[in-house]
Amino acid sequence: MADLVYVLFVIGGVAVQVFHLYTFFSEAGHLNRWPGWQVILCLVFTGTLFIYFVSPSARLKGVLQLALILACFALVFVRSRLV
Repeated sequence: MADLVYVLFVIGGVAVQVFHLYTFFSEAGHLNRWPGWQVILCLVFTGTLFIYFVSPSARLKGVLQLALILACFALVFVRSRLV
């Protein structure tokens, strides 16, 4: 049973990373209006997280990612209590 929890946790973690990269590159069209130095500055200071403050649809995708992370942690917590 612990192996199943580990596999689900890894799959969830990979899914969050893939969804984050998809969100960043699909919402990057909003950055076309920004000067190049500003985009580079935001990337240096926050990585790819600033995209969630640029686009409303990116914020929705960010909420879905947080829900997926919470579900992974809840799964591990519940499974650890059952053992």
